[in-house]
Amino acid sequence: MSEAIGQAEHEADRATATDRVAYLLGAVGSVVVLVLARVITPSSTGMGTHERLGLPPCTFWVVTGHGCPGCGLTTSVSHMAHGDVVAAFLANPMGIVFFVLFVVGGSLSWVRLFRPRPLDDVLFTTTVQVVAVGLAVGLFGTWLVRMLLGQV
Repeated sequence: MSEAIGQAEHEADRATATDRVAYLLGAVGSVVVLVLARVITPSSTGMGTHERLGLPPCTFWVVTGHGCPGCGLTTSVSHMAHGDVVAAFLANPMGIVFFVLFVVGGSLSWVRLFRPRPLDDVLFTTTVQVVAVGLAVGLFGTWLVRMLLGQV
């Protein structure tokens, strides 16, 4: 037990001010995203909720007339923040995954803010790499299915 405590203390000693700032940004950023998702009203069309935040329309949509892999993500995350899983799934199934990542990642950032580890020790793990690849595959796979179904 004391060996584990010693290891945690050693990791905290190696954490730099930059690591701590990164954890703070991750923690606060996740809270901001989740609060905004809850405050804005999701678009009834399944896309375009981000425009209510003052952002421009999807460039891919404007140029091609088709949605990009991220189309519907803001709407989906907003539906999740309002507790509507079905509407979130219909807007973009990957939005559910991103919502969970904001909740889990934000929570872990708050924990690491008070029990820091060097950020490199956290980011360059097999788990983070698998999640990153899974997100990319999930986004493009979902996009292809949605394209084939004529949803975007």
